Amino acid sequence: NALTRSTKKKMVVRYFNNWKRKKFEQTINLSELRKVMLRGGSADELASKLVSTLSESDTYDKYLDIKATLVQGRTAGSASDGTNSVFIPGTDVTVTNKDFSAVLTQIKNTVDGFTFVSTLYNRAGILQNCRKEDVRIIMPYKIKNSIDVNTLTGFFNLEKGEINEVIIPIDTDDGYIYIIDKMALQAVTRLYMMMDQKNADAGTWNYFLHVERLYALVELFNATYFKVTIE
Repeated sequence: NALTRSTKKKMVVRYFNNWKRKKFEQTINLSELRKVMLRGGSADELASKLVSTLSESDTYDKYLDIKATLVQGRTAGSASDGTNSVFIPGTDVTVTNKDFSAVLTQIKNTVDGFTFVSTLYNRAGILQNCRKEDVRIIMPYKIKNSIDVNTLTGFFNLEKGEINEVIIPIDTDDGYIYIIDKMALQAVTRLYMMMDQKNADAGTWNYFLHVERLYALVELFNATYFKVTIE
């Protein structure tokens, strides 16, 4: 009956925070501002540096949030074997004698698997595939640095300049490598506003960057992970 309500599991977007409001602030003493002017600098030059400083703070904060969201994708709502996690658990790999060939093979097989139509790599269980250019491989930087860059570029048929767009190093020591469709992890920004305020009493100028962002994992898109143990 076409009018009967479907009881199949609905596709889910898992949100790991509500809209998250953050404020980054920088205070400049007006006497320091005058020094900039005296040596031939400009207000625009100073403002540009302040914007850069506050933006870097936001970029690093976003990086930390994305790292935490990756862990949520691997563990949230899951049993110890990851059966209910957003990301599909893969086969763990053990490295001996600094031979990372099994790691490379596991990554390449997964990336190639993403490009075929299947239900293997998304928790929604729908038939889909992923373009290779949309795949992101996120791994601990120590593992990435243990593999010769020429081996990486040759293995994935990429130029050296392209490898950093595909393989993203992170500063973790847990050995987990994530392979995801870039659409599987979403960071949505709805507020990004720079404001300033003169404090006449203190003789300072305060600059504020207000950011409001939400992070989500989408079960519709391919995402998997596996752990590398180095002996």
